[in-house]
Amino acid sequence: MDELRAALDRIGTARDRVRRDRREVRAELRALERFADRVETIETGAVTAAPAGVAALSRATPDAMGEIREAYRSTVMAVDHYDDVYGEELADNVAAELTPEIADAMTGATTSVPAGFKAAVRSAVDTTADCRRSHLRLLDDEEGSLAEAESALGEVIDAVEDPTRSRRAAMARLDAIAAGRQPEIHRRTGRASGHELCSYLYDDEPWTYPVLSAVATLRRAVEGE
Repeated sequence: MDELRAALDRIGTARDRVRRDRREVRAELRALERFADRVETIETGAVTAAPAGVAALSRATPDAMGEIREAYRSTVMAVDHYDDVYGEELADNVAAELTPEIADAMTGATTSVPAGFKAAVRSAVDTTADCRRSHLRLLDDEEGSLAEAESALGEVIDAVEDPTRSRRAAMARLDAIAAGRQPEIHRRTGRASGHELCSYLYDDEPWTYPVLSAVATLRRAVEGE
């Protein structure tokens, strides 16, 4: 019977992994939004009006682009899991998260900020933030699916451990759980969909599909009795 409970444990492991990824994605989403807000506050070259005969004064921050780089480091690159999950240099991460063009501007030699840069940053942040929100919805779906499977498999194990209950009924219930899980995997779309989501979430485990793997283990255990 220990084998039965061990099969159920992998569902708990999968739920832990989903919760961890959800925490990380939420932290990244907040960091990206803080970065975009910080960029908005940095003076990038507006010129104040001046009386006739008096030189106009630029309100640009002396090293505006340097401040933008620092803002990125202190927000997006400052999330707790950055080094473990990404470990990239600023240029590589900006290119992946925003655009290569924004990365080139941020890592160039100039201290000034080109026209339209703030708008480009805001647009790029909005795009990547939307991807993360979509991914969070997938994680919520996965968490709900795992919770349902965990409850259903627990009921099957209780039935198997009860000598008065039918093994045939337990096998039929396992088949139904597996049949319900597969369409759930196939119907997903988003940042990481279907099989990609499972591979992404559970790449450190010896199984890619926790529910189907648990079902297979339980079937073998029930058939062997």
